[in-house]
Amino acid sequence: MTRKNRKAGVDRRQFMGGAIGAAGATLMAAAEAQQPPAGAPPAGAPRGSDIESRYSAPPSRGPQLFRAELDITDCEVEGRIPADLDGAFYRVGPDAQYPLRAGNIPFDGEGHVSMFRFQNGHVNLKTRFVRNERYLAQEKAGKILFPMYRNPYMDDPSVKGLSRGTHNTHIIHHNGLLLALKEDSPPAAMDLNTLATVDPVYTFKGQLQSKTFTAHPKTDSRTGNLLGFGYEAKGHNTTDVNVFEY
Repeated sequence: MTRKNRKAGVDRRQFMGGAIGAAGATLMAAAEAQQPPAGAPPAGAPRGSDIESRYSAPPSRGPQLFRAELDITDCEVEGRIPADLDGAFYRVGPDAQYPLRAGNIPFDGEGHVSMFRFQNGHVNLKTRFVRNERYLAQEKAGKILFPMYRNPYMDDPSVKGLSRGTHNTHIIHHNGLLLALKEDSPPAAMDLNTLATVDPVYTFKGQLQSKTFTAHPKTDSRTGNLLGFGYEAKGHNTTDVNVFEY
């Protein structure tokens, strides 16, 4: 290579950087071109049904809290439900009873349980809030009394001694009951069919000594016993761990 060619040559790093930049700009332009217009159904939504057009959320709207209990008979179904499918699917998640305080997180919402009941080729939906001590106290007061996630020092003085559990993390079937779970409190027990809360602080007939209980216990496949633990077992900021089997 002559001196002239060396002067005119392009450094490899400069060339690759320019190529990558150009490719990035091209990809960005392509991505922008592929963005759906405002109000269009989200990518991956099933095509060819009126459900798509009626229920697709505007892309500019983030996750919304629901705050409504439902009983819906014969939910709309795409496809076919096997006629011999007979049972229920349960789920739980956070759903704020009242608008959350600024600075709090959505995960501090109250536990809202859903049951999809499948029978004879149809499915019904029922949802209910877990009516634990926290929910009942706030319902009576008409406002939030536990304003910040995992911070009991900000609680209203009227709720001192009550369980702070939202029971919004996990739900399991055990011993004929539906148990709604949250790490910082004992379970809340619900009726499997009606979703009515039958015990807001369920202690397994008094056998649970811990003030906390894991949201993810395991069932022994041999005995059917429930195995779990609770950290901060004696209360907030304690170092005790309780191991439990029932």
